[in-house]
Amino acid sequence: MRVWLRRVAYSIAALIIVPPATGAVYQQILLASERRANPMPGELVDVGGYKMHIYCAGRGSPPVILDSGQGDSYISWRKVQPEIAKFVSVCSYDRAGLGYSEPSPRPSTSRVFAEELTSCLMRQESLRLTSLSATPSADLTSGFLRPATVLKRQGWSS
Repeated sequence: MRVWLRRVAYSIAALIIVPPATGAVYQQILLASERRANPMPGELVDVGGYKMHIYCAGRGSPPVILDSGQGDSYISWRKVQPEIAKFVSVCSYDRAGLGYSEPSPRPSTSRVFAEELTSCLMRQESLRLTSLSATPSADLTSGFLRPATVLKRQGWSS
């Protein structure tokens, strides 16, 4: 009887542990494969102890900042960005913890997102900013464009 109970317990434990572990290993293999097949465009910018990915293309003013919503990465703009880049400078980026960006130790709030975006863009040679958000209800871009005091830098205006 004890041998039977032990086998049942081991079987249940295996059913609980093996599928998630297999999924996690598969996810890491797939992620590594995708990154090899799709090298990162743009650059990683240090925003205070962790790095965020930003990809800028085109020339002209005002530069357009593409903000992905719903947990997406810069990839969601892959067809739009080249078209906008024909006319003006355009930047897409990965929020902290998404795409090629490293995770942030800070909480995931609109204010933090705006501060991280500001830090990332302050390292770019942009003069004036226009934003386009993929999510109509997202207030990240308005939170970024609102604090003119943050943008008071050589040549920046809101």
